[in-house]
Amino acid sequence: MNYEDDLMMYGVLSNNDIEEAMSKGAIFIAPFDESQLQPSGYNLTPTYFIYSTKKKKLLPIIRQKNKVFVMIDKNDTVLIRTRESIAVSSNITGEFNSKLRNTAIGFGHISTTLDPGWEGQLLIPYNNPTDKKIEFVIEEKACGRIIYNSFVTLTFYHMNSVATKSSDNKSGRWDILDETVYRNNSILKRKKVEILEDLADQLKERDNCGLESCILKNLNEAEREQYDNLEDNPSISEEEYCEARQKLLAKYMRAHIRKIRNMYQQEMEKSIDVVNKYIDTKQKFLPLRYRFCRFIVSNLKAIVGIVVLLIILIIWHILGNRENVDSKKVTDYALGALAAYILFPFFVKAIEKWFLDKIR
Repeated sequence: MNYEDDLMMYGVLSNNDIEEAMSKGAIFIAPFDESQLQPSGYNLTPTYFIYSTKKKKLLPIIRQKNKVFVMIDKNDTVLIRTRESIAVSSNITGEFNSKLRNTAIGFGHISTTLDPGWEGQLLIPYNNPTDKKIEFVIEEKACGRIIYNSFVTLTFYHMNSVATKSSDNKSGRWDILDETVYRNNSILKRKKVEILEDLADQLKERDNCGLESCILKNLNEAEREQYDNLEDNPSISEEEYCEARQKLLAKYMRAHIRKIRNMYQQEMEKSIDVVNKYIDTKQKFLPLRYRFCRFIVSNLKAIVGIVVLLIILIIWHILGNRENVDSKKVTDYALGALAAYILFPFFVKAIEKWFLDKIR
């Protein structure tokens, strides 16, 4: 939706400027989290939708006790769909910058922009230029709550004049979504692919539930009549109609800004749920080797611990059934068990790395 705002500010927007712009309908961020608002920008967080441009498929999600992550292959660029949906006026643009903690472990810098008049969730390109796989954390659990990985900061700029050209970038990238439906599915699940097709259609429908639909749902009777009269007016040209329609929508938005902002927040939270539901369902369609490796990685410490415990119990049982037990052997077994306990974390890490390499 292209519309002009009435903000009297230029250049980079501070946190106070962003909040003022949100109160006047020049910027919408949904879901909005106060903790992600920075002095001169807003941190964005990822959904489970992470698409490898190198492999042409979604990356498998790995769940451990306190975190959810993916492994990004060496020299691969992924497209990460954000949890946040952004809508801005035609006076506002922006740029994306990588977070230091992510570039410090090897991820490349981001160099892309937010177009004036943009609306929707974002697909952020993220690159691993190193010669090894890097773990990209989606979310972590701490103190009983979920903390999302803020991997990129969006800086907003207010321009001196309104942009008159429309963006050629579209939100959602349905072409990529459609491609993921049919790729990398288990042979046993291919007959049930309509489940994924239905979720993909739901996601496309969610992408169409944007700012404009929120405005139209909040019109009172007089405004609805005024809008319908414009829609039914055959005497004006298409260009005049589009211009008058945009002005009306901007007027209605300002009149009901609080209701619209709350509704937009609710609608975009539903979009996150559909995205993550699609990815969770897609995980069940992965070939058996993926699911086996993911299960091993997610439960590796418990599995190795059980194996070590069984070995100790077997040794204890064998020694217990012997009449004459060599004290030297008992000492050797005890030292062996102590060594296994000390080396346990390294052993687990080596096995985990091996299985993570198998998740491709």
